[in-house]
Amino acid sequence: MDLRKKIFAGFLIPAALACLGFSASYLFLVTLRGDLEALRDKDMELTARVWEMKLHAIQVQQRLNDISATRGWDGFDNGFDEAALHHKAFLENLAYFEENTEDSHLASSLGSLESAFENYYENGVAMAQAYVSGGAAEGNMSRAAFDDAASLPSVAALSRND
Repeated sequence: MDLRKKIFAGFLIPAALACLGFSASYLFLVTLRGDLEALRDKDMELTARVWEMKLHAIQVQQRLNDISATRGWDGFDNGFDEAALHHKAFLENLAYFEENTEDSHLASSLGSLESAFENYYENGVAMAQAYVSGGAAEGNMSRAAFDDAASLPSVAALSRND
């Protein structure tokens, strides 16, 4: 092999290896970017769901307090229906969260959140029904159970209007 071919091969082989390395790095970075964007999108969706759950918890409380205050008079009787819609939406968001989390500790916490929220909702409905059927005398007796259910840390964090 003459000197020209040796010099040419001396430059060509490292250049080809560099191109191969750059190509592999580029493919790795493109794949990594796609994975990071998918993770970001998933995290953003889960964060949005948490905010929606917070909104629905606040709306359940608001609607049940509204029906308690108005006792359903003069057309102000949609509080139970509105609270039920927000209750359902909260549970749908919670189910989405449970289906889309890979963290087993978080999944078990979501189960206890669901239980606490159900208790919160049931006590709120019972309180509002007591106000509607028996006025302040009956309603005030059941308010403590609702307030206790609303003060559980998992529900209180959601029902605060920050």
